[in-house]
Amino acid sequence: TWAVLARGVVGLVAMYAVSPWKIGFSYSSAVLKKLLRFGLPYQINTVIAVLKDDLMTIVLGKIIGTTGLGYLGWAKKWAEQPLRFFMDNVSKVAFPAFSRLQDDKEKLKKSVEKTLFFLCFLTFPVLVGFSTLAPQMVKIIPRYLKWQPAVLALYFYCFNSAWATVSTSMTNLLNAIGHVKKTFKLMIMWLGLTWLIIPILAVKFGYNGVAFGVGIISLSSVVAVIMAKKLVNFALLDSVGKPLFASFALALFLYFLRFWEGGYLIISFKVLSGAIIYLFFSYLLKGRILLKDISLIWHEIKQKN
Repeated sequence: TWAVLARGVVGLVAMYAVSPWKIGFSYSSAVLKKLLRFGLPYQINTVIAVLKDDLMTIVLGKIIGTTGLGYLGWAKKWAEQPLRFFMDNVSKVAFPAFSRLQDDKEKLKKSVEKTLFFLCFLTFPVLVGFSTLAPQMVKIIPRYLKWQPAVLALYFYCFNSAWATVSTSMTNLLNAIGHVKKTFKLMIMWLGLTWLIIPILAVKFGYNGVAFGVGIISLSSVVAVIMAKKLVNFALLDSVGKPLFASFALALFLYFLRFWEGGYLIISFKVLSGAIIYLFFSYLLKGRILLKDISLIWHEIKQKN
C-alpha cells in the first residue's frame, strides 16, 4: 500500500516538474454539450434495457409463475451462451476499430463485414447444434431431464440469438460511429414491442408464448440492419448469408441423424461430423480467405485480452 502511494506521489511530482501547469477549475459548455449528446442517450439505453428485460421478468412472474420463469431462464441461458461468449470478445476489438475508422468509409465497410462474418460464422452453428441436439441431451443427462418442457422455448430463444448476433453488431456499429440516438430509437422500439407482445402471449400460451413472442420481436432486427446499411454499405449477403447457408447445411445433416439416438458417444460423433460438414461448406463458400480472416481477427482478440 505504501509503495503504491509513494509511486503515485513521486509520479505526480515528476510529471509536474517536467510539464508544469496551473492547477484550477475550468468549464467548457461546448465540451459538456458534446459529451452529453453522446453520453446521455447511451446511458438511457441501459435504463431502457432494464425496463425491457428485468422489469418484464417481474411481470411475467405474476403471469406464468416461477416454474415458467425457470423454464424460460434455462432456455434463454443456453441460447445466449454463444452470443455472450463470442460477442463480448469480438466487441472489445470491433468497437474501437469502428470508431477509429469512421472517417474512412471503405476501411470501415471491410471491418464491419469481417466482424459480422466472424460472429455469424462462430455463433450460427452453435445455435443450430443446441437446437438439434437439445432433445437428445436432456434425455441422457439426468440433471437436465427436468428441462424437457423447455426445449420448445429453447428453439425460439436460439432463433432470437441468431438475429441478435446481427442486431447487436449493428447497434455496436452505430454507437461506435457516434449515432447513439439511432440506437436509442431502436431501444425504444424494442421496449414497446416487448411490452405490447410478450404479456399478451404469456397470458394466452404461458411460457412458450413468451418464447414465441421473443422470436417474433427478433425479426424487428431488420430495422437495425437497414439503419446501419444507410450509413455503411457493407455486404450483408457475404457477411451473414454464407454462414447462414453453411449452418442450414449443418441443420439438414443433423436433422437426418435425428433418429440415431444414443449416449455421449453418438452425440460426440454428431458434433464432430457436424463441425466437419459446417467447415467444409464454409470453406466452399469463402475459399482460402476464410482461414486468413479467422486468423487475423483471432490475433486481434488475443491482443486485446
